[in-house]
Amino acid sequence: MLITDVVTPALVLDLARTQRNAAAMVAAVGGRAAIRTHGKALKSSALARYLGLKHVCAQTVVEAECMVRGGCTDVLLTNQLVGKDKLQRLALLAATPSLRLGVLVDSRCQIEALSAAAETRGVEIDAYVEVDAGQNRCGVSAPEAALALASAISASGRLRFGGLHCYHGGIQHVRSAEERRRRVLEGPVARAAAAAALIAWAALARA
Repeated sequence: MLITDVVTPALVLDLARTQRNAAAMVAAVGGRAAIRTHGKALKSSALARYLGLKHVCAQTVVEAECMVRGGCTDVLLTNQLVGKDKLQRLALLAATPSLRLGVLVDSRCQIEALSAAAETRGVEIDAYVEVDAGQNRCGVSAPEAALALASAISASGRLRFGGLHCYHGGIQHVRSAEERRRRVLEGPVARAAAAAALIAWAALARA
């Protein structure tokens, strides 16, 4: 078969290199954390299944639906949802047997709308509090705001507090590994750690 015979658009991969890259990623983490690859990078539930990836991210409800249909059993929608139609589709997806589904929130109104949608389907959804990593795009900046949202999630009827989400897309374009590491530690890591410490303190105070 010639490359000119391939009907486009098509995904063309060097499978040996792909497997080596996946193995290198797992080795780099070294068991210190779980790996959750992003569906917007894979763009293929078949590829996720081929690589044995059960835990993935999705950017849209449609992307999450595709990953679930492809066999992924733990999907985190790394975005905030606005609109009754999207929330209802997410709640319907959450009813999939053996699926763990999560989504990001950064306001009380999102928590209320998400909980109401989950209630209509009788399902539970993980809600992660988005922490502003320094890009001023989304998420809460103050640790106290993160604690307030985490408390609201825990108090809701159909949501579970999944944890914190913190991501700074711009840092990945810093070419120097040393400078990139410094920015990650001083930005996203420091902000997430401050919020996590306050939430943990509050949990201990209530115990």
